[in-house]
Amino acid sequence: MKEIFKCDEACAICDKAQYNEARFIDKLRLILHLISCKSCRDYVRNNRKLTKKVQSEIGELTPDAKAEMQRKIDAEINRNSRLQSNA
Repeated sequence: MKEIFKCDEACAICDKAQYNEARFIDKLRLILHLISCKSCRDYVRNNRKLTKKVQSEIGELTPDAKAEMQRKIDAEINRNSRLQSNA
């Protein structure tokens, strides 16, 4: 059977589909890929579990706590970017 698309693309479509950002045709191609790819099925299952867990945890945070978390994430991204540009 000809491969619909590669696993890394399937994972990207999975991520988009979870947030309703994937096109219908991509969702269809993902389903066809998942029929024949156990590792991607596992990825989808684990990704759904992780998303559900994160959403349940973040749903309990106050807006101030969410803003503080975002500030820390942004600071870490900026720090890593500076380290990579200096390497």
